[in-house]
Amino acid sequence: LEILSGFALYSLAISGISALDADTVWVSINYISTGYAPFGLSYDAKVWRTDDGGASWSMKLHTTFPPHINEIYAVDDQVAWAAGGSKFSYPYPAIFVTSNGGSTWDYRYLDFFGNPKYRMLDVWGADAVNGWAVYGQVATPDGGVKRTCDGPNL
Repeated sequence: LEILSGFALYSLAISGISALDADTVWVSINYISTGYAPFGLSYDAKVWRTDDGGASWSMKLHTTFPPHINEIYAVDDQVAWAAGGSKFSYPYPAIFVTSNGGSTWDYRYLDFFGNPKYRMLDVWGADAVNGWAVYGQVATPDGGVKRTCDGPNL
């Protein structure tokens, strides 16, 4: 999907979706813009939410660092987790969690064995403090799965 806005051309990629029911849906979208940033490219990611089956959407998270959200998982209408980062998101990928419907987010940039090339691939949460994240690139020292009992602190 490409959108022309002003002098910038935006490419959009839906990277994750989590539906609680027919009305409440969370979506993560990655944007690539050509035109305003140095070297002609900029990257950012947003999490959007609808509570009326898609009739209207509200932005709940906007991040340019890391520039990608790879997955979104909603536990309920208040708690959602997002896995962020790409192999280009130096220094490290990140994990995000909200416990108030997306009004605010706790996050943590992750240092996987000093290797900035790992990226968060998937995330799942039982509640606002207990969750699992999958990360990797090609091979990881611990199988690429991390568990937290302390929110975004893996």
